[in-house]
Order: sequence, then C-alpha cells, then structure tokens
Amino acid sequence: MPVPVQDILSVLREANNNPLTGQSLNVLAERSGWSKFYFLREFQRITGETPKRYLQRVRLARAAASLSTSDSSILEVALEAGFQSHEVFIKAFHQHFGCTPSDYKRKSMNRDEKSCKVQYRSVIHHTVPCTGLFHVDKIPKVRSVTMKDMEISRVNLDPQPILFIQRKFDQADLQKHMAECFGKLFAHGMQQGLAIAGQPMARYVSIGPGLWTVDFVLPLSAPAELVDDMQSGSLEGGEVVKGVHYGPYEALQESYIAIESWLEKEGLTPRAANWEQYMTSPAEIPDTAQWRTDIYWPVEVR
Repeated sequence: MPVPVQDILSVLREANNNPLTGQSLNVLAERSGWSKFYFLREFQRITGETPKRYLQRVRLARAAASLSTSDSSILEVALEAGFQSHEVFIKAFHQHFGCTPSDYKRKSMNRDEKSCKVQYRSVIHHTVPCTGLFHVDKIPKVRSVTMKDMEISRVNLDPQPILFIQRKFDQADLQKHMAECFGKLFAHGMQQGLAIAGQPMARYVSIGPGLWTVDFVLPLSAPAELVDDMQSGSLEGGEVVKGVHYGPYEALQESYIAIESWLEKEGLTPRAANWEQYMTSPAEIPDTAQWRTDIYWPVEVR
C-alpha cells in the first residue's frame, strides 16, 4: 500500500521547520507509522530524491540565502541550518556550490535594499523545499474539501524579467518536467547569485489534445544571461486578469473555466499565454484546501 502524499508532506513540514531534530528523515518515517521500506520508496517517488539528499539540499540552500542576505557568521549560519560543526558545513557547502561559504558570501549579489534581501531569503526558504512538489500527484480525498470562492480581478503589471526553460511533452508528464526544470532553475540562480524575485511560475504557451508547450519560469529583478537550455525573457506587462485559486492542483481546471466565463462576460480577449504562480509551499502546508495558485491572463485593452 503506497504512503499517502499528505503523509510525506507532513514529514517534510516537520523536518524543514525543525532542522536540528530533522537530521534523519528515517526517524521521522518511523514516527509516521509507516514501514521504512515503503516510506523511503514513496518519498523518492514523490520528491524525486532520497531523504538524505533532499534534506541536505534544502539546508544548504537556506544557508546560502542567509550568507548572502545577513551579517551572520559562517558558524552561526551553519548551526541555524542544522549542521553539527563548522568543518562539516564547509565541506558540504563546497561540494554543493563549488566554493567555500566565505567565497560565496563575497561574490553573492549585492542586495542593498532591505526589502530585496527579505524577499530573496523568503523565496528561497519557502520554495526550495518544494521545487519537486508543485503539481504533485493527485491526493486521495479523505473528506470533502470546501474551496474558497474564486477571486478574479483586473490588474496592471510591469514587465517581469525571467529565466525560463521551455519543454514540449505529454500532459501526463507535467509534474515530472516541472520538478526537473524548477530544480535546475533555482540551483542555477543560487549558484550564480541571481536576483530571484518571486515564486516559480509555469507559462502555458500551447496546450491541446496533443503535446503541450510550457515555459517553466524563475522570476528575477534583473535580466540574466542564457546558459544551457535556459532562456532569458520577460513576462507580459500591461492589462492582465488575475484569478486566485485555493485548493488542490487537480481542481485548477475549475478555476480556469470560471476565469474564461468571466472574460466572456466582461467582453475581454486574451492576447498572450497565461501563466500560473505557485504561492503556497506544499512542504509547509500539507492541507491542499489551503494551497494558493495565482493565475494570470494578459488581455486586450479596448
């Protein structure tokens, strides 16, 4: 019997919120009541990583964000991230980022404005644990979920610099490509000290009965150079319809229907590809009814 996704998410929440007590996710697996064999197998299926690799990656990413946005010492950052010693932290950090913590701190981008530092650290802290969890597999409903009413409004946006990876695939493989691309984008962004400016997004360039074409997007405060299969660009500015969806990802289709009906009623016509932004961290909030996804759809102005 497979371990329910929400059980895995609950374990992740405990581990990520308590780095000192979450040294071993195997211990947390035992606390959850599932056998170690089944838990580890389902953990890797859902997150794409072993528990050890997942926890190490998250701790190092959060430590790197602290190094580049605070005046804390390397030892203070190491202990805050759950490492037992200065030496262990330096070795693990160098293996992951290819440089020492002190070198990383020196070469990190200069975030002069306090608000930029706060935003950057918050995005890394809440998003890095979830790069493989957005649009996670369907979660069996153990009770009926009362979803909040759909919020739809017209907003005016400035163009947003982005770094993105475009993929073409079968709809069934959306979550797999999303996990791979978000993981790659955030890893690159942190290694290069890019000005990451918000939660990850998916822009639906083309969808239909055949293959889908989707851009997996990392929002930035400033343009970035291209590397490998990553592309530099911008999100549409101007008049945009925004819908706020609360609930599991498999219920997003209902919100899209509501938005399209709203567009028709208002006499508005889409002018570019729509995108989703994932505002909730599944690894912090296992309850799918509280998951928030913002939907943006550029429209023609009359």
